[in-house]
Amino acid sequence: SCSSSSPNVFGSTKRSLAVVIQSSFSQVELNSHINNGLTALLKYMGQADAFDEYIVSTFNTITVQNLPYAQVQATPYSTSTAFLNATTSSAIKYQNSQSDTQPSLDALLQTINTISYDKSSIFLFTDAPPYANTSGADMPNIVLAAVERQLQINVIVTAPYGMNSICMQYANSSIYSQLALQTGGAIINLCQPYANSYPRDIITEFFTGYGITHHHVETLQEILIADCSTATQTQFYIDNPSASVYAFVNSDQVESFDVGVFDNDSAGDLYKLPSQVLTPFFGIYQVVPNLYNRNGYTLQVQAAANSTSGSCSVRIVEKTQLAVYLGFTPDPSKDSPSLTLKYAIAANPVIHISSQFQSDVQPNIVVLNSDETVRYNATGTRRLPSCHYESFFSAPFACKKPYSYFLSTVTLKTNETTMQRTQRAYCYMDPTICLNGGSAASDGTCQCRPGFNGAKCESPICQNGGIVVDYKCVCEAGFNGQFCQYIACQEWNYLETHDVRQHEFRQITFVIERNIAMVLPSVYLQQVNIFFMQLQDYPQQPSDFLVPMIARQSGGRLLPLTVLAARDISGVLNSIVKENALLYDDGFKDCTTAQQVSFFVESTASRVILDVTGNDVATAGAVSVLDGAGKIVPVNPRNALMNDAAALVIDFAMQPSGPAGGQWTVTIKTTNGSCFIQARAESPIHVIPGFSSSPDLDVVKSGPFSSLGTNASVYVTARVTNARDTNYGVTLDSLTIVSADFSAPWQDKPLLGQSIHPRDPVGCASQFVTDQFTSPKTTYQKYTMSGVDAKGTKFQRTFFYSQPVKADSVAQCVHGTRNPYGECGCDNRYTGDYCNDRVCLNGGTASLGTCVCVNGFYGDFCENALTDAPAATSTTKPGQ
Repeated sequence: SCSSSSPNVFGSTKRSLAVVIQSSFSQVELNSHINNGLTALLKYMGQADAFDEYIVSTFNTITVQNLPYAQVQATPYSTSTAFLNATTSSAIKYQNSQSDTQPSLDALLQTINTISYDKSSIFLFTDAPPYANTSGADMPNIVLAAVERQLQINVIVTAPYGMNSICMQYANSSIYSQLALQTGGAIINLCQPYANSYPRDIITEFFTGYGITHHHVETLQEILIADCSTATQTQFYIDNPSASVYAFVNSDQVESFDVGVFDNDSAGDLYKLPSQVLTPFFGIYQVVPNLYNRNGYTLQVQAAANSTSGSCSVRIVEKTQLAVYLGFTPDPSKDSPSLTLKYAIAANPVIHISSQFQSDVQPNIVVLNSDETVRYNATGTRRLPSCHYESFFSAPFACKKPYSYFLSTVTLKTNETTMQRTQRAYCYMDPTICLNGGSAASDGTCQCRPGFNGAKCESPICQNGGIVVDYKCVCEAGFNGQFCQYIACQEWNYLETHDVRQHEFRQITFVIERNIAMVLPSVYLQQVNIFFMQLQDYPQQPSDFLVPMIARQSGGRLLPLTVLAARDISGVLNSIVKENALLYDDGFKDCTTAQQVSFFVESTASRVILDVTGNDVATAGAVSVLDGAGKIVPVNPRNALMNDAAALVIDFAMQPSGPAGGQWTVTIKTTNGSCFIQARAESPIHVIPGFSSSPDLDVVKSGPFSSLGTNASVYVTARVTNARDTNYGVTLDSLTIVSADFSAPWQDKPLLGQSIHPRDPVGCASQFVTDQFTSPKTTYQKYTMSGVDAKGTKFQRTFFYSQPVKADSVAQCVHGTRNPYGECGCDNRYTGDYCNDRVCLNGGTASLGTCVCVNGFYGDFCENALTDAPAATSTTKPGQ
């Protein structure tokens, strides 16, 4: 349905007749021929075919005070008598003109604006090249205005003063040929040489023949033949066998034509058709329909033997009021907002048929290229009555040649007949506008946005092997997006699309060590924060790597504290609940010499938290900080959440006045030994990595698996949660992997780097993926992902992983099998890294490996529905 109906008026009965006459003395000899021709036209035309409006327009360039002055006037008349009187020599008022050019384009535009009825005809008489005196009176605007209203411009070019020796040159008259061709009219250029002699006055002959036959007709088929010396055929259908059907053949160079017709229902010979008018460069050929024809007709056209070569146009028409109206819309819910296509901007064709058929039909529309190959072919879908253009074609269409017309042939087939109509449309381009957000330079060229090129920025630059078709990227399999920039996912992981922090409970668990054997089993995909309490003056990191591994690999922290510091951890705990991003994690063996680190913070972060450990890091000057703008950020007791002998936790609130996002720099200097630093943030940007054996899988694993397979190739994905579009525009671009030494991070070694590419943000929960790479064999690894936020500020995230032990591979893949990459492929009813999480049905939710069902369902997967048991019944047979 359409939100609002089109205001376009579908008038198929009323018509206007307009003549545009050059009123210079050079045309005065032609006046009697024009008046006689119009008189003959109106005399032979019956009352049923009479015009409803008449217009006489005149134009001339006269000289006023030695300067050229354009005279243009258009006057409407309601009766044929007044119209004929207005075309006499005395009414035209011919004047002298010293100009070699005439304002014929101004006169045409003014005439078009004066005409009240669409599908009307204009006849222009001139002997001079045109020029435009007013704004907008140029060739594209005139053709645009005429084509949108289906107005035909017919041009008769004659010799000034009847003297062929001073005729307009062919190069100067070509614009008139284009005007006639592009608007569906005819061109009679009597300045072109012709060999035959003609018994009657050519203009009177043209008016009496073409004037009568072209009125109240609809075009069945139209073609342009580039070389008329070769026989060319075109097929057409006649829907009303009792209607008058004519073929108009026209050229501005070819004098005469041989025309014939085949009846496609039979294998008969070509039936030659005589022209109904004796004029050069133009012929009218009547086709008499067969009453029972089903397969249409074929018209054959060729230049006559004694004619020069050149192009010619063929238009086949039927006298009927059954019309098709063509428009274009960008949206199926909008009625036709435009009768013209804009260059390089795709839109959907829509049509209106002026009369309804007894049976419902699906219209087909075909647009051909200049070489007669199919440019566009689609079948329409019917819309609701709220749409005046009732048929919609879902395939978009874009025109490729600005300032030119194209022909759309609509065919409707029923059990009884085949109806065919050809409509012309115009491909318009505003010369002042650059497309796709491009900007106009001072020299008139366009400066294109990234991703587009072309003279008007009309063409997208397709990625990943995509090609441009109709100014849009057509992507290879596995890619989508405007520029084919996204990797498409096989299946959308909708469960992982939402921000986990909005849908999960959070809790803090305090573990008081009583049995060392219970520590590792308690670490179960949660963040572990270890406060390592010691009695010594300067608490140190534990020498064993297991404790720091547990903290770092879970995204937590390890703070060596004095016993007295335990009373001050509430501020740290409150902060931990809100922190969601580990930006940076590193350490240095000797911090008695100042150590400097840098990391990137997004502009949207609300807080930045630094965890620094080392001897006397809480003393004044031991830690200094520069924000992303290079400004000093004070480190003082007011922003310290923890201030202990060997531990400092600082909280920086991000405000518009500062600190600023960007590259932060922290300098650490201790009194003795090593130091460690973690940078964290509270931020709307929540990054969740994943691992996959394929770039288009969206159900990914949360940790590495390559050590469990025979092929170590892997893809790393990343999901940026986007609750309420808060992270629209955030991108990730790179991944670096280093070996991780949890107790001595200064021994970390770089392993590899990877680019990160976007995936389909709509069809993929994890919107980013790396290229395929060989997973490093080292057991412990640190991953750092970098990107930019919506404001273009760079940021980073850090994660720790360990490769699983191969001996446990079979036991860990519970309800599935491992592929050659080591990835656990789950059965249909299970998911998760080890295929031990059930896929709950009917609205059930998974909790710790079991399904919690909604009311009315039960079963391991909530697959069973509770139903009322039927009451027990018994049947007693008769006689028992």
